Amino acid sequence: VAAAKQVATKGGSGEAAGVQQMLQDFGVVTDKGALVASGGKAREDVEEDVRRVCQAALEKRGGLGMLLVHDAFCLVNRARGTALLSPDEVMSALRMCSRPGGTLRLRTLGSTGAFAVSLARTSDAQVDEQLLKMAQTSPLSAFRMASELSVTAAEAQYLLRDAEARAVLVRDDAPNGVF
Repeated sequence: VAAAKQVATKGGSGEAAGVQQMLQDFGVVTDKGALVASGGKAREDVEEDVRRVCQAALEKRGGLGMLLVHDAFCLVNRARGTALLSPDEVMSALRMCSRPGGTLRLRTLGSTGAFAVSLARTSDAQVDEQLLKMAQTSPLSAFRMASELSVTAAEAQYLLRDAEARAVLVRDDAPNGVF
């Protein structure tokens, strides 16, 4: 955490400014330079760090997106600096944060079994509505969706496949793979 705090408080130009901007872009550091993670070792501290980092990153994306769990793992450890967590610790904290009444929702994506985390207040119906609006204007590809919703292409592909599984969208098996 000390290393992350040092980068967060360092202004100026060059590499430090680039890292500072990256931390802000991912929601790991607030606009005022404060870290969203404390780096504590107790189970409650770990859960709070995971919740804060995931919530900040998802809010930064507009609340409608999701984070693949492996991306959440990387963001949490980036925010904690040298107080690194294992994948099992992050998964355990995500499970605790996604219990009923929690702010996060842990979900399995499609037939691949990949895990993702989203805000608990975000429903599939909201995502479906936005996807349908996008698909009505022109064919919807993972690349287009990624650029318009500020998610990764892999996340967009998972969202599109999930919508297809719920019969919200139909995929064209043409080389472009549009929905």
